[in-house]
Amino acid sequence: MAASVATLLRVCKAIGIRPGSLFDPPATNLVRAAQGTPISLGGQGMSEFLISGAGNEHMMALLSIIEPSGGSGSEPYTLNAASDLVHVEQGELIIVVDSVGPAVARGDAAGQAQATGPEAQVGAAAREGRAVEGELEVEMAIRSR
Repeated sequence: MAASVATLLRVCKAIGIRPGSLFDPPATNLVRAAQGTPISLGGQGMSEFLISGAGNEHMMALLSIIEPSGGSGSEPYTLNAASDLVHVEQGELIIVVDSVGPAVARGDAAGQAQATGPEAQVGAAAREGRAVEGELEVEMAIRSR
């Protein structure tokens, strides 16, 4: 069954949009370097910024700047996400999932599709007795369920 133009116009009016908006290209959320929105998700020795822009209900991208030995804290937490991705821009990151902590170094990326269940704890830490030097810069993208 094909809908008439009159029906389309009534539906658009009922939901409060203009008919031409059905054919608009999707909006791009551009966030320039160093212009992310500051946010706080807890942890110690961390500065975090929302870099995915406003209005993105399906994905959240964060920039985290973590001081040496800073991180998400001693309390593990579960990410309620369909998937996640961590990209290390500078420094070295230890990601602990079920007591296992792979080291993710500059330029590396680590992610989980269907990130469910295991409690994840993220933090900058020592690796094999070698202290992390300098500041850590991490980008993280989390796709909602």
